[in-house]
Amino acid sequence: MARAFERSRFGDPTLDLVDKMTAPLWNRLDDYLRAIIAAFFVAIFAVGGIHLTPDIKTPAEWVSWLQLVIAAMIFSRVTVPVAGLGIVAR
Repeated sequence: MARAFERSRFGDPTLDLVDKMTAPLWNRLDDYLRAIIAAFFVAIFAVGGIHLTPDIKTPAEWVSWLQLVIAAMIFSRVTVPVAGLGIVAR
């Protein structure tokens, strides 16, 4: 039914409208992903004692603080590579 709707005379205007409505999200997709990554690292910092996933626990307090620093570095284009290295190196 979706394909039949797309081929109808209403299909192109509808798809153009959807593209126009979602263009702001597509244009800032990298910012959206950074916000999600930062929220994840803030959440595991808040829980504490977690090393990247809830399955891997650690008693080291510095790991939680490193995760908070990574979350802060995600938002700047200059520090994103450092944050990426922090994610991989942990």
